[in-house]
Amino acid sequence: MRVIIFFAALSLIVFMISLIGPLMRYEHNVGFKASSIVSSFSRLTKALEGLLMPFFRLRTLEQENFSLMLENRQLLSLLSEVKIGHKRDPANFISANVSGIDPQLAGVLIVDKGITNGIDDGHFVADENFLVVGSTYGASDKFSKVRTIYSPGLTFNVADFSGILLGSATSRGLSGIEVNFVDPRTVINENDYVVTAGQDLVFPRGFLVGRVVKAEKSGSFLRLLVAPLVDVNKISKVYIQR
Repeated sequence: MRVIIFFAALSLIVFMISLIGPLMRYEHNVGFKASSIVSSFSRLTKALEGLLMPFFRLRTLEQENFSLMLENRQLLSLLSEVKIGHKRDPANFISANVSGIDPQLAGVLIVDKGITNGIDDGHFVADENFLVVGSTYGASDKFSKVRTIYSPGLTFNVADFSGILLGSATSRGLSGIEVNFVDPRTVINENDYVVTAGQDLVFPRGFLVGRVVKAEKSGSFLRLLVAPLVDVNKISKVYIQR
């Protein structure tokens, strides 16, 4: 029914617009005052456009939702393909609730697991999909802080999805993650995914970090800007590597 109404209204608008030209010519040739009729048509056309706009917006939302669905499917497929160094075995991780965000330090979470749970500094932290969140520090008996990948200055190694080292990445806070001095022969494009490369005493290798949003030349090298996949403002639970 919605589609029928849409096309009926659209056809009416097209028909009225097609009449404006002949009416104006008739006014010029005969002296008939068509202006008032044209004005009425214009008002009616605007009213019908107002009725049609929700249909256009609905169509746009449907397209956006469809694109998002495809993107989520692609990401889930990638998650299943990534070679995780620790096999995502639940025995290797302990779940923790996010108690809050440190109000004084950018990109730092507070979780409800600490020394009494076997958690101290330097433990890798992921979300429920095993996307990189950060690492623990400042552990107390019952709580720990998590320096996330949104914490400015955090540095770690990253690789492309096939595991080839790209270089050292540095968090720029909400501006994303920057990878400088990438080999100019590297084949990497916007929307490609990057993973942790390991061998940095920060994160284990093979965990999804983010997606390239910009790849550009910087002197004799490439510079990448990576958008993290995880949104720390929406996390309520994390998994801490034992």
